[in-house]
Amino acid sequence: MKVRVSDHCASFLAPARRGCEWDGSKYGNDYPGAHSIVDIREVVSGVGVDDLLPQQSLALASDELVALLGSATPTIEDWERIGGVKAEELWEYEADRDSARHLVLWGESEPELVVFWGHSGD
Repeated sequence: MKVRVSDHCASFLAPARRGCEWDGSKYGNDYPGAHSIVDIREVVSGVGVDDLLPQQSLALASDELVALLGSATPTIEDWERIGGVKAEELWEYEADRDSARHLVLWGESEPELVVFWGHSGD
């Protein structure tokens, strides 16, 4: 599977999550957790979002994919079809700070694109 940056993802995720202010250090958090996608060290599935550890990214479950994109194996076309309409709903599937969520978008016969989102640890 090739991993690539896509304008489709950038435009879909453009609406920023509002009200994300934290007390603590000037960066919003004194915990030295993951601060970008580069700091995600493990991709997991089959655990609850409450069991997600710092620096892990949790795949959306099949039922979450169906609710969000209408398919357990969504395609790039599914992603493009819903566009920004469901961008805010994506945040309903968020993880705690220092971790991420992700989903795989399929091409004709294999995974083609991985979409990550979440909040940094800083």
